[in-house]
Amino acid sequence: MSYKSMIVGLLFVCNLQAQAGTFALITNQGSDNVSIIDLDQNLVIATVPTGHRPAGIAISNIDHRAYVTNPESKDISVIDIKNRKFIKNIPAGDGPVGIAVHPDGSEVYIADWYKHEVYILDTHRLEIIASIPVGHSPSGIAVTPDGLSLYISNRDDNNVMHINIAERKIVATIMVGKAPFGITISDSGNQVYVANVQSSDVSIIDSRTDTVIGTVAVGLFPYAITHDQPGNRLFVTNQRDNDVSVIDLASFREIKRIIVGEYPEGIDIHPSREYVYVASWFDDKVSVIDLNTLEVINEIDTGKGSRAYGKFIYSTED
Repeated sequence: MSYKSMIVGLLFVCNLQAQAGTFALITNQGSDNVSIIDLDQNLVIATVPTGHRPAGIAISNIDHRAYVTNPESKDISVIDIKNRKFIKNIPAGDGPVGIAVHPDGSEVYIADWYKHEVYILDTHRLEIIASIPVGHSPSGIAVTPDGLSLYISNRDDNNVMHINIAERKIVATIMVGKAPFGITISDSGNQVYVANVQSSDVSIIDSRTDTVIGTVAVGLFPYAITHDQPGNRLFVTNQRDNDVSVIDLASFREIKRIIVGEYPEGIDIHPSREYVYVASWFDDKVSVIDLNTLEVINEIDTGKGSRAYGKFIYSTED
């Protein structure tokens, strides 16, 4: 092997090593960018620009991209995670908020707050290819693990809609609490969880029957949810109480509150199921919760107005 080939090979290996690991991508609404946090170091390693006042985020481990909603510039920012670079902005309605990626990486689904529609983005062409009319002020959006169904919360209609993705058709409308917002789906796909902001509770939906099977009271203005499958728990951010509710899914009751930063919003879980990460809008930081002790063990400074609404953790180790 030549000296030049050896050097090129070493640089390639070093680059792969630099990209390996697990990262959190946090939308900073006040600074129009995304902070990329190396979760092995709990350190911001890069900042990538976006459109105006980014809010929602969805991660694709298939194409190694982040898709970010910018409600005020009315577009979607696409970020190359591996190279930590902005790719482009794509116009998307009047107020894109919630966003989710299909498990196979082929499509992205975007909830438009003002036009009351879900837009479908083709990730190969990076173009909007279809839209589905939904309820008033759609906000949260999640895809089932099998990629067959989409669930969306309509804040001003107090309901959740179940959409058949292949047919682009609403198959069920489920009444929940008041002002549903954040939504997530269990790893098994059998349950859907929605945070109801104004009734300060969480609705638990059986996705096999599309019926509410439980309602759990939490803190004031619950916003977003993540699911801990091994622990059979939910973690819910409560904006007005500056804490996170822990829900035991075996008993359908709140078992603990964990104080975090001021006005917590986005929440996501590490693939190892050891830590939960919470973005606090008013504190410009991310709190790290240990899932064994249910205590905050670290805080990471990010950008201004950290929201990270959606699934924001990217891993090369999945």
